[in-house]
Amino acid sequence: MFQRRIWLVGLLLLCLPWSVLSAQGGYPVIAGDNLGQLTEIARLGRGTLYGIALSPDDHTLAVASSLGVWLVDLDAGEPSPILIEGHTGDVYAVAFNPEGNLLASGGADGTVRVWHAGDQHQVRLFEGHESAVRAIAFSPTESKLASGDESGAIHIWEVGGALEWPFIGSHEGAVNSLDFNDDGTVLLSGGDDEYLRFWSMEMMSRLGEVDVDADVESAAFGPAGFSYVLGTDQDLVVIAHPDREVFFELEEHEDSVTSVAYSPDGALVASAGRDGRLLLRDAERGVLVRPLLADDFMEQVLFDSTGSRLVGLGADHTVYVWDVTENAPTDVLPFSSGRMLGIAFSQDGRLLAGGSVGDDSVRVWETTNFTEIARLLDHQGPVRAIAISPDSRWLASGSAIDPDIRLWNLKTFELTEALS
Repeated sequence: MFQRRIWLVGLLLLCLPWSVLSAQGGYPVIAGDNLGQLTEIARLGRGTLYGIALSPDDHTLAVASSLGVWLVDLDAGEPSPILIEGHTGDVYAVAFNPEGNLLASGGADGTVRVWHAGDQHQVRLFEGHESAVRAIAFSPTESKLASGDESGAIHIWEVGGALEWPFIGSHEGAVNSLDFNDDGTVLLSGGDDEYLRFWSMEMMSRLGEVDVDADVESAAFGPAGFSYVLGTDQDLVVIAHPDREVFFELEEHEDSVTSVAYSPDGALVASAGRDGRLLLRDAERGVLVRPLLADDFMEQVLFDSTGSRLVGLGADHTVYVWDVTENAPTDVLPFSSGRMLGIAFSQDGRLLAGGSVGDDSVRVWETTNFTEIARLLDHQGPVRAIAISPDSRWLASGSAIDPDIRLWNLKTFELTEALS
């Protein structure tokens, strides 16, 4: 658990009380019998990011991460995210209720937690899943909350009262996506068993299913009726209007489709894939409206309440915002460096360096107050190895992708040489 925490958080720095010292140099010695005395002195980074949710008023972005749930005020000039802690593992999914005053989260500890969005205190704790919760959705009626886990189980919870509905059904693989229709009477679920399923909230039973012949990575209802869109791990996007028997099977992605979303008016469908493509389509005709540009592929995309903006969580741990009438993003928020795979202290303890997965950078902190003093960019992949010379003049870094070792001057923070 101790090693895993350092691997995922970014950097979590701990120290021992000075009463526990080594015989050489007066430095603390970490051993099995004193691990309980470790105390956190700094936390650098915001962890690995998994999913996002936008409040109904478009002012607050919730971000699911390996540390907990981050709340970001999108109206602030320089956002200072607030961390909500409570889960005992990574948080994979978040969702706001229709009023925007409640936020639900689900994660690796198998719990579903409901938080007050204003003061961030925990309102409800739901336990019943036997594996990590991967998908979560509020009903438009606000009284019910759905959650799905890695083993395929789907649960319905009564948020405002004491009643907790039992498990209502399952997939034979992980549940990747959940969504309610516009009046909350039907729940849609997509999973790794290649099925899209529909559930009656009145009968608490399955209404029907569609054999997609590919794992369903993401699915969503349209804003009215029973139109829906889904994306699969076989590069396929399907836009369906069952009431008119109109179906579009679109194969414009060249890799798994990670996320799909309907605009609030039902006019547009957005799809994001691991091929790096982010596409807007006419939902009624299935035709491409325009591609949108980003620096990396999107893990998740969603429209704001007006349908004029699209928000995306990039694999590079950056939050992007597009005006749907333009190709390039209008706002870019570098939110997290992602996992840190290699770290090193200088011999004098003054500097700390870490290699990032999120933006392929080397980050350098001054350890007096742990402020970032440099971000070194030249690698073309995750930085896995870091070393600082004994005189603290040089830093060497190595990546998992490009073959050259970079040598950096720690006085000027300039790249000195690339060693083949």
